[in-house]
Amino acid sequence: MSQTSLFLCYCPDRTGPGVLETRLKVRAEHFEGFKKTMEAGNAGGGSDTTTLTPEFGRAFLPSPGDALYHPERLSVLPPNVQPMAGSVMMLRYPSLEEAWERVKADVYWTAGVWDHDRTFVTHIADPPPAGTVPGVPDAAAIGSGR
Repeated sequence: MSQTSLFLCYCPDRTGPGVLETRLKVRAEHFEGFKKTMEAGNAGGGSDTTTLTPEFGRAFLPSPGDALYHPERLSVLPPNVQPMAGSVMMLRYPSLEEAWERVKADVYWTAGVWDHDRTFVTHIADPPPAGTVPGVPDAAAIGSGR
């Protein structure tokens, strides 16, 4: 395992009244918090921790037919904003515990947007060392953000 490890964070939103409205209310604070995480070098997808990619996190869309697509729910959204059912993030920390600490410090967690029972954080395997995949000179460079 490298000095800092890459973690996938799957953070689905709770379902029920007021969740989308709460998400929108604290959204700017969430982005500001993640900007600080990015500036600290703890968010990104690349295997090189000095060149982190900007694709560190996104909201994910609800399943087709979900209640969030109901016109009444869509009317709550600002123009050109898609419905959101949760967040997915790539975090880089020395330990799983520290990645969880970051998730639990996020305003979406503390404001009750993310579903605490369904959220998970899992370690992503380090890329294979160069020369260890037959026929692929630098497997680590494929899909690593470099």
